[in-house]
Amino acid sequence: MVLALVISSCSKDSVGGDIGPIGPQGEQGDPGQQGPAGVDGENGNANIKSSDWFQVAGSAWSGYSSKKIAYAISSEEITQDIYDNGMLLVYQRRGMGSAYLLPTVFADGFVLDYWFQMVSLTLQMFKQDDSIFTSTITPFDFRYILVPGGQLTSKGKTKNEIKKMTYKEVMDHFGLEH
Repeated sequence: MVLALVISSCSKDSVGGDIGPIGPQGEQGDPGQQGPAGVDGENGNANIKSSDWFQVAGSAWSGYSSKKIAYAISSEEITQDIYDNGMLLVYQRRGMGSAYLLPTVFADGFVLDYWFQMVSLTLQMFKQDDSIFTSTITPFDFRYILVPGGQLTSKGKTKNEIKKMTYKEVMDHFGLEH
């Protein structure tokens, strides 16, 4: 009779009690198999810096009545790494014409060149015949590109190969806007 009472008092529809506490963390399982290697991404250009085009008017050059005229630019982006391991490319154009890598020698004997050191870029112009500048020159547009040393090797080209490229080829190579 006791057995019948126990069996009849159990219900299949009963509601369970409260949820108990979370148990301890189980042991770490064995690692799975190595998956296939992913496709390498395209090299970026995050560290490559370029200026916008800027114009240097004839009157902005200093040194008239001497053999060289110059125009100095300050840029905190010209670092010791650029100087020691990377490269600085300077392009010039007149108006919206083609861009040319400096140094440039013009048919009339003018040479447009540059030199740089930490935080400073100096554009300079002189005449091949070593004569003195007595009149101002027409305006030029300039743009410079700073390439850290690590970016040269990651992009697969040497300095000499890059210097032989056209402006458009360099911009495309580094993924920069023209």
